[in-house]
Amino acid sequence: MSKTLKTAIPFIILIVFAGTSIAPLLSTNSMKEFSASFEKTTFLQVPSTGEVLGSATRTYENDIFSLTLSASLTEPKEDNHYEAWIIRLTPFKITDIGQVSKSESGTYDLQYTESNTGADYEDFSTIVITEESDSETAETPNEIHVLEGTF
Repeated sequence: MSKTLKTAIPFIILIVFAGTSIAPLLSTNSMKEFSASFEKTTFLQVPSTGEVLGSATRTYENDIFSLTLSASLTEPKEDNHYEAWIIRLTPFKITDIGQVSKSESGTYDLQYTESNTGADYEDFSTIVITEESDSETAETPNEIHVLEGTF
């Protein structure tokens, strides 16, 4: 093998490697269409201890936002119930997604679905479970969070 060829081989390999690495960036179809769907799951933890007592999964597909959660909780105090909230930090907004009810299996569950809202539910990155009074309609969550998670 000639000296010129021996010197050129590493250079040729470098050009081939660089060319294949850069080619996708130079593509005329560099503007990708992002899907308007997502699915994310988080653990639901006791804020003071970090103990995991459940999980929540949120999905958005075909203009339908869905959130399911399941947690192992003790009975709420008499005349109280558990309530679930999702929170968007910027711009700040809290949305009550409903009462968390005890299932036949003993876990506390919630299935929330909202369709054709036009809201960007992916920005609601926090979920909070609170204990609320049955006799009052809460506009905002109780300051004491029973469980919380971040998607």
